[in-house]
Amino acid sequence: MDFTERPLRFILPALLFLIYAGVIFLEGEGESATKSDFIGIFPFALLLNMVAMATGFIVARSLRLRVINQFTITIEVGLQNSALAIFVAATLLKSHSMALVPVVRPDDFITYRITVTNQGFGSAHNVIVTDTLPANTGFISDTLPFPVITGTGVVSWNITTLLPGGRRSFELTLQANANICLNSSVTNTAEAFGDEPDANPVDNTTTESISLGCRDVGVIKSADAPQTTMGRDVVFTLVYTNPGLITATNTLITDVLPISMTFVQSTPPHSGPIGSEYQWNVGDVPPGITGSIVITGHVSNDPTLCDAAVANLDAVAQQRRGEVPHRPVPPADDGRIDQ
Repeated sequence: MDFTERPLRFILPALLFLIYAGVIFLEGEGESATKSDFIGIFPFALLLNMVAMATGFIVARSLRLRVINQFTITIEVGLQNSALAIFVAATLLKSHSMALVPVVRPDDFITYRITVTNQGFGSAHNVIVTDTLPANTGFISDTLPFPVITGTGVVSWNITTLLPGGRRSFELTLQANANICLNSSVTNTAEAFGDEPDANPVDNTTTESISLGCRDVGVIKSADAPQTTMGRDVVFTLVYTNPGLITATNTLITDVLPISMTFVQSTPPHSGPIGSEYQWNVGDVPPGITGSIVITGHVSNDPTLCDAAVANLDAVAQQRRGEVPHRPVPPADDGRIDQ
């Protein structure tokens, strides 16, 4: 290997890191993810990058390429392509959002670009464009000069006549409501039809799906023994995790002790009791992170509680501390409808 190429082993990874850090820095308020989200996702992105590099190296080695070519393919697959994609999106296209994976969260704005084209040899008259809105979203605006016709879960426009080869493009902006996390995904479907028979009606419909970026903190509780007796301590372990894609901010976990039990201690200490309810503010929980709370309670000596079940309830709540209510989502890929 030429001595001038050796520094590339260090320069290219450093360059990718600087570009990634620059995108995070430029990603201001009002975008689709917070800086804490990037920090939480970074280990998974790094792992994916390393797997890609290892795959490129193994394939090149199995083909018995020269050592220099093995390293070239490894760098090309793992570093250069991703750095180039981020660079092009953030600089040439002037879109920091396109450098990232778009996700939808409650209150986010979603912008779709819809293009209707007449690929036939004759004019298409009375062209109606209909868009079926994703569940738990609402119409905000569009850029067409024609009046919009709104219905239950759909919007439509009469774009009148399209000449042969004619094209009409516009943007449709929706907003996700508080129940968007109940969806499995955000799927939008648009279609266009005119008065004349269509030679290829299959391409008159287009669908675009965007992933959800919801917080999904869950908690599981276990006890140190299936049974207990009066006057003894019981140790409960609460394990919480966030399998979602976005950091859960200001996460609050609550535990309600039964009337037959008194609180002894917990690790970490609770944030404060409200009656028989105890709370733990565990702060931000990034994606994939797991934590635990250990609670010790003392069973009463009251004989009337003998053989009674000891029920202990817990719950988790998430607040979006310090977040702007409206965060735009990058426009989806152009949906092409051929008429």
